[in-house]
Amino acid sequence: MAGLESDKQDQYVNAVQNAVEGALQAAMHLDDPNYFGQKKILIMELATAKAYASQLKSGPANDAAAKAAHEIGYKDRTGKHEGEIYGGVFPDGKPGWISEEENPMSHYDAVKLKGRALPTSEEGEYIDTIKGNGDLKDIFARHSDGSSTAGYFWLAEHGGSDARYQQFSDGHQGGHGYSFRGNELPVLSVRR
Repeated sequence: MAGLESDKQDQYVNAVQNAVEGALQAAMHLDDPNYFGQKKILIMELATAKAYASQLKSGPANDAAAKAAHEIGYKDRTGKHEGEIYGGVFPDGKPGWISEEENPMSHYDAVKLKGRALPTSEEGEYIDTIKGNGDLKDIFARHSDGSSTAGYFWLAEHGGSDARYQQFSDGHQGGHGYSFRGNELPVLSVRR
């Protein structure tokens, strides 16, 4: 931490403390039905705390890693992630980039995407917490129009001929949780 400027260090320490406090508050209400969505808040707060803590460990504020950091929702227009949107630090502690496929596709086809993967249910919950950021806002607004299949995207989990999906508008993960894998739905994919 000695490499960080004092005011930047204080800012990061405060951000970590606030995120951890938010996570503790969310954890206290995980089983309380009056506090819907606490798991999503817990995941988001812990990811935020981890991101700020990594900045505290990284050294000087002007190092190359800090200069290359992106805001969640930033769409890379020219770099190695061209066309992909930065999703921040995912629940597994790794940064990820999100892409929207040009056309809806079946789950069978979506799992065959090269170099990308469908988000897991846990990652889907995390994505729901960041959907209001940057270029992600446009994707979620476009697909939250209430039409039958436009409002959902595929998740990775599947069993037999059914697969999980998630609603764009509110993050709900499917009525009974599964849909026929042959149906065509919009696809968000994640690259690590």
